[in-house]
Amino acid sequence: MAMPVKLNLFVDKACNRIVYAESDEHFLDILLSFLTHPLGSILRLTKQSFGSMNNLLESVESLDNVCFNSEACRSMLLCPSNSASHLLSSLPINYDNMIKFMISDDLFVSKFSVESAIEQLSKLDIKQRSCLESVNVNITPEKIVELLKRLLVSDTPLTDVFLGIHEEKDNLPVDIQPPLRPKCDETETPTESARKITLKLHVKEDEETAFFAEADNDFADLLFGFLTYPMGAVIKKLGGHSGIRCMDNLYNSVEALKTANCFNNNGLIGKLLDQKLPPFFDAENQLIKLDEETQTRRQLNPAIPRRGFKDDPSTGGGYLRISEYVVTDNLVIRQPSSDMILTGILRKDDAGKGIDSLKGGIHVKNVEIGEHEALALLHASITSENVLTDALLGVE
Repeated sequence: MAMPVKLNLFVDKACNRIVYAESDEHFLDILLSFLTHPLGSILRLTKQSFGSMNNLLESVESLDNVCFNSEACRSMLLCPSNSASHLLSSLPINYDNMIKFMISDDLFVSKFSVESAIEQLSKLDIKQRSCLESVNVNITPEKIVELLKRLLVSDTPLTDVFLGIHEEKDNLPVDIQPPLRPKCDETETPTESARKITLKLHVKEDEETAFFAEADNDFADLLFGFLTYPMGAVIKKLGGHSGIRCMDNLYNSVEALKTANCFNNNGLIGKLLDQKLPPFFDAENQLIKLDEETQTRRQLNPAIPRRGFKDDPSTGGGYLRISEYVVTDNLVIRQPSSDMILTGILRKDDAGKGIDSLKGGIHVKNVEIGEHEALALLHASITSENVLTDALLGVE
């Protein structure tokens, strides 16, 4: 039977909040595992929507079978593999019993020291010992899922989960970088692919907001591919600033812990910081380049050979067969149809003005999507419900 994972919480009783948590390596293993999960897996596990990612997942579920190169392609998007699964059984934490970790309420992790603890107390303006209480808790699987769910929408997930304070923060303002100028990974040399995706963006002139886009399967493949990206890879591609504060803090803590010699295998930690896609998940038309794990003989399953689709000109080399798609501002993706107009497009005009408000108020912009635009779309997808507007408009 596995040893129970325990956590020592220091609680500010006056403000009913967690000042910090003190833990050993086992709870830190759990937190770091969050960085390895693909975005689609996080959605399915927590049933917590963030940004417009839930609409991408629902679009995969709703599209007809004939849209996909195979049913396996749909399954790869609905249940993406975790390329770091081999790391999860034994994340390389230094198991020296003398080492403890301090975790802030917004999940920034540091090596515990008296100095750092006092600094945290001072930061929160806690001056009286009588305000503090130490509470030991056991970490159950249910608490782990709840913690993952809360950190997507809250800056205080430890308080939310362990003190039962669930002040809704789903509409928190997020620190979104300007569209088309995301803060990218500074360790990489930006390379603008010669290949671009072209789409027609329908814009409401009175508000300068995107109404919907018409594009081919390449654009839909790009967006659907976001579901397969590991959270840590997303944060790395966006330069440590994904817009989900607690996830960013976790990721940015790892390098500091590595420097403090808290890990006994920096090579494995390097893999955690620079995650790859599983074999067969690197679609030919992806503008955001993520490396792919090398497949083994056991993984060469003929039921999922997306590589073979590249030889068929009708497939487009991705998840979807060659076709046209309509994409709404909040990333509902459908094939063009009257039903799509009623349920996906005109539904955005529910303010009571009716269809007449659209007459003469729509213009079409031809937009080219390259690497920078793709990164802006990724950033907006996880932080906004107006993805096309935030990523593609208002930029020279």
